[in-house]
Amino acid sequence: MPTRDGRRLHAMVPGPTDGPAVVFEAGAAASRSSWAAVQSLVAGDARTIVYDRSGLSRSAPDPSGRTLRRMTDELGSVLDHVAPGPFILAGHSAGGPIARLAVAVDPERVAGLVLVDPADEAADVLFGRSFRRAERLAVGAGAILVGLRLLGFFFRDHLRGVPDDVRDDLRREAFTPGVIRTRREQARTFLDELAQWRALAPVFGRCRRVKCSLVDLRGWVVWWPPA
Repeated sequence: MPTRDGRRLHAMVPGPTDGPAVVFEAGAAASRSSWAAVQSLVAGDARTIVYDRSGLSRSAPDPSGRTLRRMTDELGSVLDHVAPGPFILAGHSAGGPIARLAVAVDPERVAGLVLVDPADEAADVLFGRSFRRAERLAVGAGAILVGLRLLGFFFRDHLRGVPDDVRDDLRREAFTPGVIRTRREQARTFLDELAQWRALAPVFGRCRRVKCSLVDLRGWVVWWPPA
């Protein structure tokens, strides 16, 4: 069941305790529910943890903003609270840089990193005028559709493929003015921060227990300790 830790709501599904816990980091305006189907599959092999970043779903807004470092600090506080580690971090889209920075900040407690279609500083398309214009339009359109209570209609295909309880949560929590405000606040700085990584990307630091390696697997990027 979900529990509250300050502003953040998180939920752990019990699993085997003899290995790392898997912590899922959602995309830009997504909540814990975006990982529902994956979490249920992984939970057979490991403890699994999902949570809502501040301003999304059931977590209250963060008055200090939505910078990349601020969101990474939130992930760190969740890790501090829910389990001693080690952890495998799984980040999707904008959650990818958050997970990467979390490894750079404290590599000793991370046993693996899985990036699913991550936002990446090497993707030139993210930094062009067209993408930024499209993002501003998407946020503005989202605000209008939320006001008209129509935003959920455009995600109806996504809602059909999830369990009933997850669908109910998404209908209540995913299409609200607060989510749009949080998305706008994150978009205000996220791409500029990510662009800075093109010159100086975060490094995983000195890991006593593991050696860092990267493998590209059909759009997934996996960092894993070698045998």
